[in-house]
Amino acid sequence: MNILKTLYITIYLILIAVIAYFLVRLFVSVRKMMKGIDTASVGIGHIQKNMDTVNEKLDVIKKSSAAWEFFAAWIIILKIIKETLKNNEDDNLSRSFRKALIHNTRKLSSIKL
Repeated sequence: MNILKTLYITIYLILIAVIAYFLVRLFVSVRKMMKGIDTASVGIGHIQKNMDTVNEKLDVIKKSSAAWEFFAAWIIILKIIKETLKNNEDDNLSRSFRKALIHNTRKLSSIKL
């Protein structure tokens, strides 16, 4: 009975030592992770400031009327290019471009440069 009791005590001491070792490793890794999070949060702060500036500038652009005119002009130009490429199969490129320009003269006159 005495041998069994000492065996249990040694097993318990070994288990306690192993648990203590893993707890220490856990706390050390958590501390390293928290330091990494601190450095990452500083970088995220800079990114957030930059995103705020970009959003402010985008709002200014969206509210200006020139932005809508620029966007509309690009849509017209892209439609002309698309029509040119569509008609390019029948004619050569310069002829299909001229046809597209003639077909879209009203749209082109609405573009303000």
